[in-house]
Amino acid sequence: MRRREPSGTGTCVFCGKRRSETGKPGARASACLCAECADRSRWMRADAWRARAEEILLRALRPRDPSAGRDGPPDANGPLGRCVWRGNSIWYRRDTSDLEVIREVLPRPWSEGEYRIPPTLEPRVILDVGGHIGTASVYFAARFPAARIYTFEPVPENFALLSRNIAPYPNIEALPIALGREDGVVAMYHPMDATNRGGFSFFAGRADRTRTLAVDMRRPRGLLAELGITRVDAVKIDAEGAEHDVLTGLGPALLVSIGWITGELHGERDAELLRYLSQWFHLSVAERPGLLSRFDARNKRLAPRRAVTERAGR
Repeated sequence: MRRREPSGTGTCVFCGKRRSETGKPGARASACLCAECADRSRWMRADAWRARAEEILLRALRPRDPSAGRDGPPDANGPLGRCVWRGNSIWYRRDTSDLEVIREVLPRPWSEGEYRIPPTLEPRVILDVGGHIGTASVYFAARFPAARIYTFEPVPENFALLSRNIAPYPNIEALPIALGREDGVVAMYHPMDATNRGGFSFFAGRADRTRTLAVDMRRPRGLLAELGITRVDAVKIDAEGAEHDVLTGLGPALLVSIGWITGELHGERDAELLRYLSQWFHLSVAERPGLLSRFDARNKRLAPRRAVTERAGR
């Protein structure tokens, strides 16, 4: 039998402070008594129960789809799952990497999430380049309700799910296009791993060269001018190798207004991009297995160099 911990011992799973001797109705046993942690505990428990109830309902009502088995590629329009975050649904495709992305991006009591923007920045305009199914945009919209988020996702099946997920958030605007080096229709390669629906790329070395998808591409500077965007406070980017083309395509005049950039690098002109950004930003890069790296860039005008190390230890 599992031994129950005495009610007056241990630390809060949210803030790390020692729990009080007295209990608080509605809060988890491992949460402290402050109002913020109690609210977070109730949100977490309610979301878990809603997600569980929806899982049971979907499993009962959904017909079996033989095309979505483990031995073949997932059906783009096939079975969906749903998780609940802060009372709203985030839909994902089963038997794909979607759910893993959701778990990496959304913050948890023990993790601040994959794409962190410092709250002190108080961004008003955020670009989400490589929107996938909208998880990062949903997080930014909830974290910064006064901000306007523009998300760019060129893959139709991803964009359809993204549009569904961002529906409860009026401060998100989605555009079904890619940002890159030219204006026009461009071939995009399918991912090598059919379950990685966020792995579409313009670079053949990272994808399945035998399968392509025609998508619309726009140069960043011209498109943002058309949208009336003259200042950007934060950028999240995961463009499967197009990071250099996108960020250099913003131009120096816009880059100097950006306070924070967070994203991934995929081995395509990474060193060249980092040298370019270092003119205006302090950089922090965390290497990962293979070609993938995480990076953060903080504008030199906003903070001393040590401020960009806030991620240290993650």
